[in-house]
Amino acid sequence: MKRKRTGFEGRRARAGFLFVLPFVIGLLLFFIKPLCDTIWYSFANLSVNYETGFQTTFQGLRYYREMLTVQPDFLLNLQAVLTEVLYRVPMVVIFSTFAAVMLNRQFAGRGFFRAVFFLPVIIMSGALISVLSADTVSSSVMGDSSGGNEVLNMTVLQEILSALPIGSSIVSFLTTAVNSLVDISWYSGIQVLLILAGLQNIPGTLYEAAKIEGANAWSCFWKITFPGCKPMLFMTVVYTIIDYFTSSNNVMIKLIRDEAFSNFKYSYASALSVGYSLIILLIVGAILLLFGRNYVSSSQE
Repeated sequence: MKRKRTGFEGRRARAGFLFVLPFVIGLLLFFIKPLCDTIWYSFANLSVNYETGFQTTFQGLRYYREMLTVQPDFLLNLQAVLTEVLYRVPMVVIFSTFAAVMLNRQFAGRGFFRAVFFLPVIIMSGALISVLSADTVSSSVMGDSSGGNEVLNMTVLQEILSALPIGSSIVSFLTTAVNSLVDISWYSGIQVLLILAGLQNIPGTLYEAAKIEGANAWSCFWKITFPGCKPMLFMTVVYTIIDYFTSSNNVMIKLIRDEAFSNFKYSYASALSVGYSLIILLIVGAILLLFGRNYVSSSQE
């Protein structure tokens, strides 16, 4: 028989349930139900009737076959997204690690600089980033002073790198990296906080003992800082991958949005979103299976 809860335990359980209840209601209404509707719409032809509302006719795997064999947009955009993730995720993680290590040091104005790194997370939305990106591109095309200088600087950098004895692929990678530096700094706020939290959990006595033994800063980083932050770095990698896959500037998200709201192909857009979500789950699941157990076990030791 289950032991009855005491008065204090019962009140605490009820209070916890009340705190969680809004999240559960929001999850059921705004996530689970739309998710189930989207999965159903991907297998049915959805039409809108202004008198009777939505009407669905079961079509089976028609839209999935169209997505994979007829329309080339899905596979082409998926390839572009995967390529972008492959080079952006390491850059974000490296930049966030460097910024977190710097912000973890004792110096004047540390709180201000921490706020500066996290400020984009608070004030910037996907829509605003899209507007700023479009404004930058338009100003560059029209010959505005700021936009034109950016294009000119990237052209000069590309010419300098092309004169060096390196391959064209490396030149393209370096110019893309420099061009994306500002964008990467804007998207690194959460990652900086995650790694900073991991750094603050490392006991300071380890660094003191290492300095007594004659270890330099480089040795302390690779022998103490990096191993101590491995679990948080792994979480940062997973978060960054999901963040880029679901970014509003993502070409796949734009394709799904255009098919649904511009071309009014609701069922095809639903099939795109379900297929894209499954690919994200497979990638994240594979990463968790391959590397997650080691990092979780190391964090518990």
